[in-house]
Amino acid sequence: MITPCQSYIKVIDTFPYEGSTEEEIMEVKNIEVKEERLQKVMAAAGIASRRECEKIILAGRVKVNGKTVTELGTKVGQKAFITVDGKGLKQEHKMYILMYKPRGVVTTMVDPQGRQTVADLFKRHS
Repeated sequence: MITPCQSYIKVIDTFPYEGSTEEEIMEVKNIEVKEERLQKVMAAAGIASRRECEKIILAGRVKVNGKTVTELGTKVGQKAFITVDGKGLKQEHKMYILMYKPRGVVTTMVDPQGRQTVADLFKRHS
């Protein structure tokens, strides 16, 4: 059996899937297209909790790419256009920052003692 990493490397080495079995190709395509359950995407966007999102879906208040969805467990891709009560979902874009904390700066967002915090470093550059 091929692990996901091996499949991905195979795509890079042998485009378009030369010498791969149909099963391997489908495994690679599943890696390339990341789909998640609709209620999980909605909860991540801050609409409501997953359980509340399930109720919203069942009530017929959600559309994916213009089509009303009432079935739980519906999978959506990253490029799906999702609306709830006619308002589009805003997808959160995460940013991870790796930095060396300078001496004298405390690792907190708010310091009651008034010392410089890591949050202050990012305020200057935003």
